Amino acid sequence: MTPEIQRLVPGYITARRADLKRLSNALARNDFANLKGTGSSYGFPRITAAGARMESAARDADPERIRESLAEIREVISASYLTAAMFLVV
Repeated sequence: MTPEIQRLVPGYITARRADLKRLSNALARNDFANLKGTGSSYGFPRITAAGARMESAARDADPERIRESLAEIREVISASYLTAAMFLVV
């Protein structure tokens, strides 16, 4: 990961945490937005993969798979939050 990307990671993680809240609310309304495609650019391919699975699940109207994808994104963000905080110190 380049130093330029490292400086962007804390903001990216903060934005994804906000996305989790928005996506959880969207699940309740059956209204989904695009998350696929953003994670890999910041070094988080699991977010991209989970986002793609969530979009597929939304097209299939499969709320359980959507919940599973949200849980995976939440797990990645939680694990990455401490790492992102380290970038703020550097």
